Amino acid sequence: MYDVSLDILQGITLAIVGESGCGKSTLGQSVLQLLQEAQGKTFFQNRDLFELSTNEMRFIRQYLQIIFQDPFASLNPRMSVRDIVAEGLRVHQKNLTDQEISQRVSETLLECGLNPDAASRYPHEFSGGQRQRIAIARALILKPRFIVLDEATSALDVSVQAQILNLLRDLQKKYGITYLFITHNIGVVSYIANQIAVMYLGRIVEYGNTVDVLNNPTHPYTKALLNAVPSIHSQNALIPQLTGDVPMPINPPNGCHFHPRCKVFADNKNARWSELCCNTYPSQTQCHQNGWVKCYAFFATQ
Repeated sequence: MYDVSLDILQGITLAIVGESGCGKSTLGQSVLQLLQEAQGKTFFQNRDLFELSTNEMRFIRQYLQIIFQDPFASLNPRMSVRDIVAEGLRVHQKNLTDQEISQRVSETLLECGLNPDAASRYPHEFSGGQRQRIAIARALILKPRFIVLDEATSALDVSVQAQILNLLRDLQKKYGITYLFITHNIGVVSYIANQIAVMYLGRIVEYGNTVDVLNNPTHPYTKALLNAVPSIHSQNALIPQLTGDVPMPINPPNGCHFHPRCKVFADNKNARWSELCCNTYPSQTQCHQNGWVKCYAFFATQ
């Protein structure tokens, strides 16, 4: 991950999209200080998380939560649903009685679309969608202000995805939660996200409001991702436009990392700006009202 800079306003959803292995999950975990190798600054409520002591970070973690892709892997199979959902309360709110904890668990399960009677059961007794609701309940019970959703719907059936997305939207509207929504499925972004950041090999290549990016994509990589989304309105929708293999992130190509796979570059190798694609990484240029792109082809046509 290189030189990633993002602002996420309270109560909105920022989607990070890109192919598998581009660094989306690494970014999300770095923001939450779950990767010790991460460097930089992450400001939450005007405090840099990188500069907090261990005790200070332990206290603030109750406001920062993460929901993973595979709910079965992220839930302890030996713990009951009650213990799973209540775990955060026992760590961060030790003054609560067992009765108060049980009440909070029941209320949260109900809020996440589960029967409170489910508290006495175990993860293996539930479907994938229900397990993801349990994971959401575990995060929600602490009333967090920021949640990283790391491919939280990609392992679910399409109909179940829609139910989970509706639940997340309702919870966001009710509590003003901020989401960092990580996904490789750009098709669900229009429903959940206010803003989009398109990532390729550890760098953001295009950023803007969801409507602007989806309706008027600027970077060739963004266009390729959108062209690969199946659509009943296009005869070519099932033909992916991305060619070649994704380079190794630890040894990316010189210049613009995307240029070896870029159709625009391939079609304009004699253009004056094409030499820059091979040698120097592009800086950002405003392309939408509140967005930007890193692409020499776009810059050359302005």
